[in-house]
Amino acid sequence: EAALRQCVSFRPFTDARSMRLSPNALEQLEILRNYDGGERGSLLWLLSHCRTPFGNRTLRDWVAHPLVVHSAIVERQQAIAELLSAPELDSADAQRTPLLGLEPALGGLPDLERGLMRILHCTSAPADFWTVLTAISGTAAALLRGKDGSLSSSTSTKAGRDAIERLTSPLLRRLFTAATASQVAETAATALDVLDKKAAQVNDKLGVFASRQRFPDVFERADAVRGAELALEQLLPGLRKLLRIPSLKYVHPANQGDGYLIEVPSARKDVPKDWQKVSSTKAVNRFYPPAVRAAVTQLLIARERHGLVCDAAWTAFQADVGRGYLPLRNAVRALGSLDALQSLTTVSASPGFTRPEVVDPEDGQEPRLVVLGGRHPMLDLLSSTPIVPNDVELRASGPRGLVITGPNMGGKSCYIRMAALIAIMAQVGAYVPADRVVMSVVDSVFTRMGASDNLAQGRSTFLEELSETADILNHAGPRSLVVMDELGRGTSTHDGVAIAAAVLRRLVLHNKCMLCFVTHYPQVAAVRDELPELLRCSYMQYEAISRSDAAQPGPGATEASAEPEMPQVTFLYKMIEGIASSSFGLNVARLAQLPESVVRRAAHKADEMGRLCEQPRDGGGQAAVNEEIMGVIQRLRPLLEGETADTDVTMLSSMQLVARCLAGD
Repeated sequence: EAALRQCVSFRPFTDARSMRLSPNALEQLEILRNYDGGERGSLLWLLSHCRTPFGNRTLRDWVAHPLVVHSAIVERQQAIAELLSAPELDSADAQRTPLLGLEPALGGLPDLERGLMRILHCTSAPADFWTVLTAISGTAAALLRGKDGSLSSSTSTKAGRDAIERLTSPLLRRLFTAATASQVAETAATALDVLDKKAAQVNDKLGVFASRQRFPDVFERADAVRGAELALEQLLPGLRKLLRIPSLKYVHPANQGDGYLIEVPSARKDVPKDWQKVSSTKAVNRFYPPAVRAAVTQLLIARERHGLVCDAAWTAFQADVGRGYLPLRNAVRALGSLDALQSLTTVSASPGFTRPEVVDPEDGQEPRLVVLGGRHPMLDLLSSTPIVPNDVELRASGPRGLVITGPNMGGKSCYIRMAALIAIMAQVGAYVPADRVVMSVVDSVFTRMGASDNLAQGRSTFLEELSETADILNHAGPRSLVVMDELGRGTSTHDGVAIAAAVLRRLVLHNKCMLCFVTHYPQVAAVRDELPELLRCSYMQYEAISRSDAAQPGPGATEASAEPEMPQVTFLYKMIEGIASSSFGLNVARLAQLPESVVRRAAHKADEMGRLCEQPRDGGGQAAVNEEIMGVIQRLRPLLEGETADTDVTMLSSMQLVARCLAGD
């Protein structure tokens, strides 16, 4: 029954109001966790400045489910803009606005969401119950007071509600109204008025009830317990007279029955024979007189009945309070949303962050993602050196795809992650690290990055890579953003080039998505020549300087025996138009501290392979190789254009087979 009361907040697993982020995207973009499984360095870590546990959970849900409804995105942006402007209010307005009182009011709050859920399911302890309801009502009062604590309660309440109505953000007005609703304060006050504060704070469930009128059964059983205790006390005068011990009292030694024992000196021999001896020491013997035993039995029965009635009354009381769960839940959720907004405001106030301009898709404007002077959000915070800003421009009318080449470790992966993370941050509602952002609403973000296998299911790294690619081909649409990093590297060069080029072509022509495609294959970048209006080639700028100490060939040395030159590469991390001439993988090998002999041998081999490619091959050289690869793509074009969503994996396998045939000639 308690669960069904929450049906008004149920939502489908696939919510049309939120962006689709695949598990790959969440992991590869480090949305919720970094690659080590920790939180530091993730997008959630960057955005999380919440002061409450339930605010943290709200923010986590927002980050994992960015909005796709334009009006909802703008509402969050307006709320953040108003929170950012709060410190600039003049002194009179600052005293009355609830905005400046928000952060202090949220500080130190317990986990109200979980506490309220325990009340709903009748499993809350009295101390938790008291803490939750006093915190909810106290926070509402603090928000209405703002920073002006000198006003009376009624005056501050009226002034606070007037201040809420003057807020310009519709979202803030709704949240503050829900958090300070009079029904919330009334529900909390009604519940707390019938409880004893001191007993509740120490979890005394027997003494927590303070209203005889509200809990008559509890007080009736409590009276029965007191009557049984009084009956025991009334037995003492007769026992004192019988034993001629005027100071006789009941004793309650530990671990010896239920207490109420009579102590008689060991020297006394005139103890009635029907008294039950319980224990003894050198000095005393302890007895249960029959009348005392009977009275103790009645006391135990009374106490047990009292405890059962108290348990039932406490459960019924929580269920009764739970019937008013919805306004309490709305208040707590509003506080969680306010905490999440305050957290996003803290990030948005960072230097170099700007409010993105999100275009309404209903206006008929083309899908686009235009970022000027963008920086990787987490790297911008973690790096001790300034981050080189970069631009991104993707449009449905073209170019909608960006083919990125460049040296290893040159910043290509960082660049495409930046584009995706800025889009996600913008639709969470936050400001973004850029000079300017103009974008349409992105309905999904797909990624294909990194390498992993699934040995338990017999799936190789390359199969996993192609399966992720097939999922993207099946589901990406015109309003999707796709980032792919080095597709095709898990197989032979010809296979990899053919698959990468074919997938690139399909994404641009069939899926029509916005695309960032990183590759080390120059032949893949050559697809741009076929689709110049839809594709643009860029690379991460670098400087390659010849080493002054490069080995010079000695007398009589041949060109083949000369020491190959390995230039010193300086990464400039700036995206410029064009195709990189080399990936400079040997420089990374040296940076990774491979043995120098291995690096030199690899350099010789690379030089040898480079000269081989430059030699004529059936009259064509490298141009012929490129022509053959493009021929494979042309032969696969009918397959690409006519393929259904159910057979994309088959399509990729077919491309692999055809490319392997080409590689084997």
